[in-house]
Amino acid sequence: MQRLFIAALAATVVSLFTLDARAAAALENVKVSYAVLSAAYMDHVTAMDKGYFRDEGLNVEVLRIGGGVATPALLSGQLHFSSSAGSSLSAAVRGGPVKIIYTNLSRPSYYLVATSANITTAKDLIGKKIVINSFGDTGHLATLLYLRKQGINPASVVFITVGRNEVRLPALMSGMVDATPLAPRELVKLGLQKQKVLADLGKEIQLVWNGVAVSSKLLAENLALVERFLRAIVKGREYARLNRDEAIAIIGKHDPSPIEGLRADYEVTKSSMTDEGWLPDDILREEVAIRAELTKVAVPANPLGMYDYSIVKKIYAQCCSKVIMSGVNGNVIMSGWKDDNPDIITLLQQPRRAAACNRVRAPVTPSSSKTSIGCVTPLTCRAPKFFNWTKSSTSRALAAVSKIAPGAASSCIRAARCVV
Repeated sequence: MQRLFIAALAATVVSLFTLDARAAAALENVKVSYAVLSAAYMDHVTAMDKGYFRDEGLNVEVLRIGGGVATPALLSGQLHFSSSAGSSLSAAVRGGPVKIIYTNLSRPSYYLVATSANITTAKDLIGKKIVINSFGDTGHLATLLYLRKQGINPASVVFITVGRNEVRLPALMSGMVDATPLAPRELVKLGLQKQKVLADLGKEIQLVWNGVAVSSKLLAENLALVERFLRAIVKGREYARLNRDEAIAIIGKHDPSPIEGLRADYEVTKSSMTDEGWLPDDILREEVAIRAELTKVAVPANPLGMYDYSIVKKIYAQCCSKVIMSGVNGNVIMSGWKDDNPDIITLLQQPRRAAACNRVRAPVTPSSSKTSIGCVTPLTCRAPKFFNWTKSSTSRALAAVSKIAPGAASSCIRAARCVV
């Protein structure tokens, strides 16, 4: 009897391994470049960790390369996607057949940091050496734009490329270079003093910083693949935004920075996020013009032709069934992913999302002049299984709404056609 049990158990184990092997073999492999897997890419790493790429039938092969190397690889077909959207946009300005299809961050979370106490202003950088990962990447462009804003000719400083952070940071600390753009986690890791920070670049400039670029060829020939890839990223993005501690833990699996640095990086990155993965046309036109000037090429006749946000807009239209109510203490958002689970919603605190929501509003009479209540009418009010929501979340959400505007909660829920 015992032998029969062991044999049956062995057969079951073999069967499970076979099923796993078949499932892995069924996944479509996609090659994606990342300069570094930090908080700036928490949408990607969360999608990896939570299995959202796998849910879309994809296996992501991570290639650790900066934008200067990734963009030529993307154009030659060696990559499916590049997360160095800024470098890819520079290539597009020069005529490269590449499209920006998603913008995660629009304000670079970099601090321009000097290594010498004698460098206290941007003008002190004239004649000095600034180390970057690669020419045309976001750190490089952000520094260039800041210098121009300060009236400094970028040609008056020397930019040195080193390829990756693992080389750049030691070069900075050795005193071989004079300044560099650093992420918050790097400031914490290096223990740099505040007086060495020349500028918070995120407060100074705005640009297409971090997102996804794809070759025009792949976009035209395999739109379904692009949509599956972006859908997984959007799921990862929204999960990371709503689950701070878990997102930081996921980032920590890829980034060895101290926990204090990871927390700082997360907060800065979250504040730099676009609302729904795209930017307005005026910002896009301005950036194309700036990049054209910096790269000494003519401004393209159709600057908006370098972007295609139609897919990410479609995904957000499908995913983001939500009710948003603006109150004196911020915005209460009940949000859901269109799925097969129709009766669960939750309470979220995301003030920035309310202003960007362009869905139909069904207004509810506010309880006071200081309270503005508005309900978004979605196609449905369904929540994603991956958010692990419970019905108790609904009760908490309604209670919170009632505190902001007594009597408004039930009307708002009815207006939004949420099933609770």
